[in-house]
Amino acid sequence: MATRFKDRGCALDAIVSSPAVRTATTAALFASAIGLSADRVSINAELYFAGAPMLLRAASLFDDTCAAVMLVGHNPAVTDFVNDLVGLNSGIAIDTVPTSGLLQFELGIESWAHIALGDARLIEFDYPKKESK
Repeated sequence: MATRFKDRGCALDAIVSSPAVRTATTAALFASAIGLSADRVSINAELYFAGAPMLLRAASLFDDTCAAVMLVGHNPAVTDFVNDLVGLNSGIAIDTVPTSGLLQFELGIESWAHIALGDARLIEFDYPKKESK
């Protein structure tokens, strides 16, 4: 998935992960694969049992020097969060974000502190079993 992400010309400024072994390992491997230094990967213990509201709070605390941040968490919270982030009126409803699923959003905000539900536009939804175009 990291290779596909990188091949689309995408880059990250930081990764924030749950402390669970699988998510932390995924975050570290993803960072390495895209050339992001290990010091740009952080663990947020609050993400382990987080629901969608906590994921929104975590995103609101991202450093404003970072334009592109990856959040690595757990279902069902991740699926709930992405559906809430794009909003009910978007016409987009994701049944489940599969393991290693990547969703890329565009946000019209000047500061992460201003992130709000319904404000995001889904740009890309990729996952391991998705056929490449």
